[in-house]
Amino acid sequence: MLNLQTLEDHKNNSNAFIYMAYDDIFKLLGTKKHIKLATYLISALCSLNYKDLINKVIVADVNNNARFFDTKLEKDLLYLVDTPNKFKISIEMNRITSLNKNIIDRNLAYLADAYTTGIQTKDNYKDLIPTIQFNLNLCDVNQEKEVLNNYLLRNNSSKILTKKMKMYHINILKLYKMWYDKSIKKDDLNFKKLCFIGALLLENEWTKFYELLDNAPSDFDYELKKEVKEMLEYMNDNSLLVARYYDPDKRREFYAEGFREEGREEGREEGLKEGLEKGEKKGEKKGIFKRNLEIIKNMFNKKYKIEEIEEITGLTKEEILKLKEEK
Repeated sequence: MLNLQTLEDHKNNSNAFIYMAYDDIFKLLGTKKHIKLATYLISALCSLNYKDLINKVIVADVNNNARFFDTKLEKDLLYLVDTPNKFKISIEMNRITSLNKNIIDRNLAYLADAYTTGIQTKDNYKDLIPTIQFNLNLCDVNQEKEVLNNYLLRNNSSKILTKKMKMYHINILKLYKMWYDKSIKKDDLNFKKLCFIGALLLENEWTKFYELLDNAPSDFDYELKKEVKEMLEYMNDNSLLVARYYDPDKRREFYAEGFREEGREEGREEGLKEGLEKGEKKGEKKGIFKRNLEIIKNMFNKKYKIEEIEEITGLTKEEILKLKEEK
């Protein structure tokens, strides 16, 4: 894995790309377009058969099923797995080298929120759907040496209070290294899939990425290879996304560009609506417009003030109100 520190380093290495674990790429797995890739990720994390999960994973779209997804907190990824033993999956990417108490507490809040979504006061709490949260980390938790650590609510005698809430911490950096370690046997498909996921999320060299796909587990089929390849190539074609990876201050510019780039090229005299329509076409081609539009609408749903949305996205008040009316 390349260790590049600056945008200049990145530009000078044609073999480098921004890996899938990066927030703005990873969260694309929370869109219907990439539900197959998300389904494979869930199958690997839960040690389930990928084919058995096809068309059984529902992405957390509040308009699709508010009963399950009226969450108050904005998580990275949230799904309902609609199998006979129905359960919810929350997945968080912690792309930092050490987990402080704040991050751990935040992840716990995400789990509790995911578990209780859709429950009203008069409901039967026995109907709460079991929820699993996977925290994907670049480090160990509490100095644990295992790659995967399972946490449950227990008492002092280690008696489990409930199995309906589970939290897993997974060191994906260790999985990445295990994938490339020839001395570690990967005869077990579930173990091989876990190591593969670690490498898929963190690999940032094109040559090694293509080799990774060539050596993928047997159930990572042609369609999945095509999907992940096209997603990473399209997203890395966005110069603002690449710049933002190295410079967090590019955040506002990145969001604003997704809406305004094409409209700005054609000129504001064509009107804001036409500019936004052109911006949408180009944004969709790059795979970012729809995601940004969802973010704007989610901000309104979560009662953000106009001024707060302006600050976060870099858009003007007029543009935000126009976007709010988009169907």
